Amino acid sequence: MSVRARLGKTDSVISLSFLMIPFILVGVFMFTSLGILAGSVAKSEESASVVGNAITFPMMFLPGTFFPISIMPLWLQAFAHVLPLYYVIDGLDSVTIFANYSSALLDIIVSLVVAAVIFVLSMIKFSWKEE
Repeated sequence: MSVRARLGKTDSVISLSFLMIPFILVGVFMFTSLGILAGSVAKSEESASVVGNAITFPMMFLPGTFFPISIMPLWLQAFAHVLPLYYVIDGLDSVTIFANYSSALLDIIVSLVVAAVIFVLSMIKFSWKEE
């Protein structure tokens, strides 16, 4: 399925695949769990902001969200592969741009495992009571 959009004088085709939905749902689950974990670790609103920024800032630029990681130095590429968002971005690229479904399958499996680990950690750390 594709959607045609009129942008100025040129037409742009944006590919929307139903295979994007699992990556979007796993990404939402993963980062909701990560937010709960970050909020559970923080002792105050100010420290929660610092923890949140420390998590989100590297993930804005390093996992290939805005530019490919192939242009980064090797040590930074290795660090990008550790970030959970890398596998969501790579999976979305695999299904929408490259039609590489075997790579997308690996990415969704890794994303699901990481999301499950983060969820379990957040549930262990989370408490309704103030300490």
